[in-house]
Amino acid sequence: YALDQVARSLEGRDLAQFTRWVDSDWMASRVFDVVLARAVAERGVDEAMVEFRETVRLDPGHQRARVQLAMLLTTSNRFEEVVEVLQPVVATDPSNARAQYMIGLAYEARGEFRTALGHLERAAQLADW
Repeated sequence: YALDQVARSLEGRDLAQFTRWVDSDWMASRVFDVVLARAVAERGVDEAMVEFRETVRLDPGHQRARVQLAMLLTTSNRFEEVVEVLQPVVATDPSNARAQYMIGLAYEARGEFRTALGHLERAAQLADW
């Protein structure tokens, strides 16, 4: 409920800016997940993709927006684009377990199994079980 309230307070705001006022990295990730879910529920996958693409265009270094966009692209089986969107994330922050996992799945779907294995192993090492 609290996350939904935070997500509602972000409606109409630039998604690229909300992480600046959230103290906890974990909390920011959860809030961003709620923002994504609300965008999909209210506007559909295609419109949510447009929103997240615009956020990435305005702030190319916004890793959370890139990961969320990659999640949307994955649901549409657009694995070439998933790799393109996530390469900058894993290059600048190789400790991003979610990005490592998602790019690994995209490489696997493309049939690039050795590359996929490297990313999936890295994700498993980073995962906070």
